[in-house]
Amino acid sequence: MSNEPEQGILLNTGVFSRYIKGEYGLKWTFWPGLIVVSLTTALIINQMDNIDNVGVLLIGYLPKIVVLTATWKASNRYKGRVLWKNLARTWVLFEVLWMMYWLVS
Repeated sequence: MSNEPEQGILLNTGVFSRYIKGEYGLKWTFWPGLIVVSLTTALIINQMDNIDNVGVLLIGYLPKIVVLTATWKASNRYKGRVLWKNLARTWVLFEVLWMMYWLVS
């Protein structure tokens, strides 16, 4: 037994900070982020018939906005083929338009 206080669970904010800045690269930001979060959000929203807009923001849109921002910034840093950069940005724009359409309708 030691006399040191327990540290508890430490949140590694460096990982989140690097992710939101797009420092992990387009491949690791787009696929795990956009595809998994988008599909999960769509499944959650489709299962919830009577949900208000605040609930949607809290459940799906906040993480989605983080992922969209990270993907856009990662595409800015991308040094590979321009096609992949433009496709990622197009996907981000479609996601934003879909989010706005869903909130309005």
